[in-house]
Amino acid sequence: MSSVSDNLFGAYTHKLDPKNRIAIPAEWRPSEGCALLLLSGRRLDLPTVKAYTREKFQQLIDKIETTPGYTEAQIDLFIGKLYANCVEAVINAQGKLLIPKQMCEHAQLSSSVRLAARRGYFELWEPSLYEEVSRRENASISDINQSYGIL
Repeated sequence: MSSVSDNLFGAYTHKLDPKNRIAIPAEWRPSEGCALLLLSGRRLDLPTVKAYTREKFQQLIDKIETTPGYTEAQIDLFIGKLYANCVEAVINAQGKLLIPKQMCEHAQLSSSVRLAARRGYFELWEPSLYEEVSRRENASISDINQSYGIL
């Protein structure tokens, strides 16, 4: 297993240093020497950076490969794009993750970054975009939330 937990919890705001490094919560860090895969992505049409362990990234690929309704060529193209948009990153001994400049630009990350757990991976957000995506998510899940009354 490459992470402390397959289920990450919580959301944190940390400062991005001048070298584009950010502190990662200790309980979210993979085992020593294990890399994370960073992927420029989107959630509800807003830009983010997603951080996966290799195992979680492979689970995503496996899920995509078995998605019905697409041709093998479409799936191959999509998976190829995922690999092309990934970079490998290692958390240093101080617990900091270096985020490539182009990913910072994509997700509009500057001085403050919101880290949000997404079960088996986490996302990095510009704080105001995180607030907007949270608002959109809450609107999308209002029916299920009324049933459970949790959020």
